[in-house]
Amino acid sequence: MEGKVEWTGATTLSGINSDGGRISLDWENGPSPMQVVLQCAGACSLIDLIEGVKGREVRSAYVELTSERA
Repeated sequence: MEGKVEWTGATTLSGINSDGGRISLDWENGPSPMQVVLQCAGACSLIDLIEGVKGREVRSAYVELTSERA
């Protein structure tokens, strides 16, 4: 797995994976890098759940996340 993060001006960053996929970050007006880390942890857990119930009728699923900054 490879990727890079580049500053795109003001308070914005762009995360880019090896396939060219991008995610935008803005530490003032959008998801901050720390929020995205938390959301990614939730996404990994949710993917595991959805993969585990393949073949069953699932209409929706979500993960609620809470954290505190040390």
